[in-house]
Amino acid sequence: NIDDDTIIFNNNEGSQVYEATFKKMFERYVQRATVATPAAFCSFNTGSNTFTNPGRSKMGTLTLSINGTGSSTLGWPTALTGTNYLVVVTSEDVTREYHTYTRSKGTTSVIIGTNLLTGGGTGAAVNAPVNVVIYDANIDTI
Repeated sequence: NIDDDTIIFNNNEGSQVYEATFKKMFERYVQRATVATPAAFCSFNTGSNTFTNPGRSKMGTLTLSINGTGSSTLGWPTALTGTNYLVVVTSEDVTREYHTYTRSKGTTSVIIGTNLLTGGGTGAAVNAPVNVVIYDANIDTI
């Protein structure tokens, strides 16, 4: 039966084979709320308006615009319900030490940037490759 999950196991004390059947075990114990799924992902160089990987998005086609050295605005056409979403930014350049940041989170865009790690983390803006994943609890998987 497709609605049943079955576990088959062998008794350690003999040669008996047992079968335990559970109704919709997976759906009951692994729910959407327990698994973080991305609403969007992409890759680009900060300070650029071109994607290295345009990724995918549940909010529509992602857009990218230049704010200046080391800073780009990532946008999307379908507004989120609020600004309580998560933006995870990871770097790909291992030859320089820099940090990534997000600011000005809106319902249709977020600014993503990179700065060199000098002078206590207040170094100059620098263009650098980043990977971006956006999570929003109000959006199902893409």
